[in-house]
Amino acid sequence: MNILSSVISVTLPLCLIFGAYASDEATPPVSKQHAKKFETQITMTVQLNYLLYLPKEYGSEKDKKYPLILFLHGAGERGDDLNKVKVHGIPKIIEREDDFPFIAVSPQCPANSWWPFEPELIALNALLDDIVSKFAVDEDRIYLTGLSMGGFGTWALAMKYPKRFAAIVPVCGGGDPKNISAIKDIPVWVFHGAKDNTVKLEESEKMVNALKECGGSVQFTVYPDADHDSWTVTYDNPELYKWLLEQSRNRNNGVLTNQNLTTCASLVCSSSIYRTFIKTLNELSYYKLALFLNLRELAQVVNLLNHIGSGLFRLLRADSAYSTK
Repeated sequence: MNILSSVISVTLPLCLIFGAYASDEATPPVSKQHAKKFETQITMTVQLNYLLYLPKEYGSEKDKKYPLILFLHGAGERGDDLNKVKVHGIPKIIEREDDFPFIAVSPQCPANSWWPFEPELIALNALLDDIVSKFAVDEDRIYLTGLSMGGFGTWALAMKYPKRFAAIVPVCGGGDPKNISAIKDIPVWVFHGAKDNTVKLEESEKMVNALKECGGSVQFTVYPDADHDSWTVTYDNPELYKWLLEQSRNRNNGVLTNQNLTTCASLVCSSSIYRTFIKTLNELSYYKLALFLNLRELAQVVNLLNHIGSGLFRLLRADSAYSTK
């Protein structure tokens, strides 16, 4: 009798437990939290102090557009004293040289901020929009460069707005190569000192190697005896500015610029080509020339177009005319 009663006392609670589980499955508990979605628009107010330089001849020729360099300084020049920005890089060159063939924009990063931060990248892009709207800027020849913190900013800004720049020059910088493929079509010239203990050479190597892996166009100059100051020798080099002026968004994308059209017109005249019809890639994504000339003369034109547009052209015969496509 005692044994039976003890068995029943154990079995009954088990039945109640199984019943509780069945009840939970049949009737879900009432949730205390509710799923919601929030959406709104936020307007940012951005502000940057900056130095602006216009070439001596600016405004002397009607409708002439000028190349522009955006320069990003290092961490030591942050704050609200613009004279600090003149210590290194492009502003230093401008103070020293009699003339400089670029419009130069040299903003100052606020104290306690960092060029690669998202608000600063947005502000820099807005600054460029403002400069382009007010001055005679050739939008196909906007160049970006910076040193140290500005080198990091150069990589970051170019990857965020890759369609904006014709070429970039990061000096002793670095960054996150995650989105490096965004700038694979932009010419890049990177500079770094091999003995740099502030920003290690590996920072630039990481970006350069990632860019090469995705088919990017990059030159890499390492100064074997330079420490962190690899910018003085870089910005003192006339070859840098010569190289920059050779770069154009139009050329990089296979689009003929007005300057290239003039060059092409000269060749057309010297080759006795009587009729040419040229459309830019901005309109049709191909060039078409209606020509009356021999194949040797046509080959000269195609070679020129290939030089301008990075090898995008081949000959197609169509009755008495030839076209490149």
